[in-house]
Amino acid sequence: MDETAQGVDWKSILDRHFGQTPAIEMTFDKIDVFTSRPGNHVVHLTATQVPTHFLSLVEDVRKDMVNAGCKIKSGFKLHVTLGRARFPNVKLPTIREKINTIVMPKLALSLTDVDFRVFRGPVIYETSLPK
Repeated sequence: MDETAQGVDWKSILDRHFGQTPAIEMTFDKIDVFTSRPGNHVVHLTATQVPTHFLSLVEDVRKDMVNAGCKIKSGFKLHVTLGRARFPNVKLPTIREKINTIVMPKLALSLTDVDFRVFRGPVIYETSLPK
């Protein structure tokens, strides 16, 4: 989220979506990289097949937050950060070429914790999903 509007009860919105949502099983099977800002590359795990019910949940939360007056400019990118490479002179294709040599085993994970944060800012909501 880029900006929370004054007076928005975002906690109630998030509780409504995550209060009864069970833990989500997902298989992470790819190491990838994206650039969050010039020279700051984020190496991460991701899933090549994200469950549709998870994507629907994410879109519903984002839509409700925007309808409440919050600003969300960036798209959602499911990832587990492995590390950050701060090399302004190294381009994304070069890092991706190196990462593509890694043999990635499939990791089945249960997503049990939700952290909702302001973009490049603090976590404003945390909860655990029932198992």
